[in-house]
Amino acid sequence: MARGLRIQFSGAFYHIITRGNEKRPIFIDDSDRKKYLEIIGNYKRDFGFYLYCYTLMTNHNHLLIETPMGNISRIMLCVNTNYAVYFNRRHNRVGHLFQGRYKSIVVDKEAYLLRLLRYIHLNPVRAKMVRSPKEYKWSSHRVYISGRDTSGLIDTEPVLGRFGNTKEMQITAYRDFVESEIGSEHPGFEVKEGQFLGDDDFINNVKKNRIRDITENKEILQRFMTFDEILSGVARFYKTEESEIRYSRGHKSVLLRYITIWFARKWTNMTLKDIGECFGGMPHSGVFFGIKRVEREMCTNKEFAKNIQRLAKVLTKLKG
Repeated sequence: MARGLRIQFSGAFYHIITRGNEKRPIFIDDSDRKKYLEIIGNYKRDFGFYLYCYTLMTNHNHLLIETPMGNISRIMLCVNTNYAVYFNRRHNRVGHLFQGRYKSIVVDKEAYLLRLLRYIHLNPVRAKMVRSPKEYKWSSHRVYISGRDTSGLIDTEPVLGRFGNTKEMQITAYRDFVESEIGSEHPGFEVKEGQFLGDDDFINNVKKNRIRDITENKEILQRFMTFDEILSGVARFYKTEESEIRYSRGHKSVLLRYITIWFARKWTNMTLKDIGECFGGMPHSGVFFGIKRVEREMCTNKEFAKNIQRLAKVLTKLKG
């Protein structure tokens, strides 16, 4: 069965859960946890998302993320790919680190922000790892009760601003709010359709926002570039012939073919089948593999990513 598309649109707010494959640990020690947070911080700067809280358990983690640019798939692809490559190298292992795709729940921020944040920060307490959330080093709870975050990783103001006017009042009220549920069983959240946390009006608005974003993006892409313009630009940028990209089986030509496929998918309204036909009937799976290959390279190879950014600027100038 085909996997459903991620729900993503400008301003979406998510509860993200990533689990280890076969319930195995995704963090062995503190160095792993530090690396994961470092990776999150790097991509937070690159992709411009907001991170309201996190808790890193042993075999899974929780994040609360807001995406002004509607790019949760790209964010999590890069974060998880980069961390998995690091983890496998450091621990001399191969194979999948994560259990399939991460879980992303689209959340009604106004209704659930505080309750979700409390739930996430109390995870180590409910797992009986600590007696109080302030004892757990690998969550953002300490950032909130200290009132400072020198790393700039956590966006605390939207949360603390709901607890009072002064910093001291905010921290005290926040701490009381979280600790008030210690020792009680969490009632759970009703996740609808497997991906929404909110009432029916919220879900309908999310679906409308997603359709609007898709429609607007397709209209922009239709006006932006054609496949032939992209192919020509890639050939000129890498100083090769278009026919080499279309037909050669050499390593460089195959990679340039994948790059062309990636831009065609992002910058036109072509389907995977349409793109495949431009390369002599390449199967759907081959086109999809090419897209994923480029995305993996962009997440793990900084020089490759810079070249893609330079190429994007060149293509834009060629069109303009």
